[in-house]
Formats: sequence, C-alpha cells, structure tokens
Amino acid sequence: MKSTLLLLATTLIFCFSNAKADGGSKTAVYDKNSCLHVTGIVNSDEDYQDCIVELIGPDKAIDTVMLSQGNEKFEFILKKNSDYLIRISKKGYLNKTVAISTHILTLETEIHFFEFELSLLKDTEIAKLNKNLASAPIALVSYNYQTESFEHNVQYSDLMKKELYNVTASNQTFGEQEKSQTLSTKCHSFLTLSR
Repeated sequence: MKSTLLLLATTLIFCFSNAKADGGSKTAVYDKNSCLHVTGIVNSDEDYQDCIVELIGPDKAIDTVMLSQGNEKFEFILKKNSDYLIRISKKGYLNKTVAISTHILTLETEIHFFEFELSLLKDTEIAKLNKNLASAPIALVSYNYQTESFEHNVQYSDLMKKELYNVTASNQTFGEQEKSQTLSTKCHSFLTLSR
C-alpha cells in the first residue's frame, strides 16, 4: 500500500501555472487568432527520450514533437475558441492526455501562458489502475474569467487521481461502471460547456 501511495505521489504530480504575456517568447510566432502559449515538461527518473507529444485539434492531429536527449520540454501556440488535446506517449509507458479549451467570450487579444509538468507511468503499473479511466485526460484547462487567465480544473484532477487508482471500479458490473464513467462524462461536458 505504501508503494502505491508513493507511486501515486510521484507519477501523478501535476504542477500547473499561468501568467499573462509580458513580452512573449523570442521564438514564438503569434497571429491575431493566437491566445495561449502552452509549455509542458515531461519529468522522468529514466530517459524521457523518444517521448512523442501530439497536439490534437477537434478533428485531426495538428502538430507532433519528439522529445530528444537533453530536451524534456515542448511548446504549442493555441488558437482562440477551440478544443485541444495534448497527448504524451512513450513505448512502455501509459499515454497521458491534457484537455484544453481556448473558448473565450471576450475580445481580448493578449497571449496567455500556461505551463505544466507531468510524469509518465510504466505500462507494468496498469494493473493497479482503473482501466475504465486509463485513457481519460488527466487534466482539464480552460479560461477563468475571474482571474483572467487559463487554469486547470483542480477538482477534476483530484477526482481523476482518486478514481484512477480505484482498481475495484474496473471490475464492477455495468450498472456500477456508470458511476466511474461520471469522470469521462465530466470531461466531455467540460469541453462542450467551455465554449
């Protein structure tokens, strides 16, 4: 049990931060539809080389980055009023996905920054996971009108951490699985309602 808790603490660490642009990135290219500059870091005790990071739009893959030796960081510039998935994968590890909605109801033209870090979980650990949720996004990110910045949904991430390690849920009957599928429904609702 201790090793499971330690594994939970070390592999599902999500560090999220946000800020408004103060001058932008030197290499970034923004246009009038750009609204969010996303930076991610893949943490790994082992080699993160050969991690594939995909930016997926509503109906197709938009960009793919292969992390190479000495490069654990990736960046994407997202357009306003769209839904995205960022999927991180590596052979021998469980894929992780972050869902991002850039729907903004204002005429704001500022570029926002959002950064996150994550760790990958080895495939050998999948037996300890709720298989119904293994492919669900680990985080949901959207614009917060009160703080005027992009933020991740902390409640969703906390629930995901809890339910992902609820192994008994993956062995439940169909009626009981409906409760576990609430998380997937919440993710879908988030992407639909954030517009």
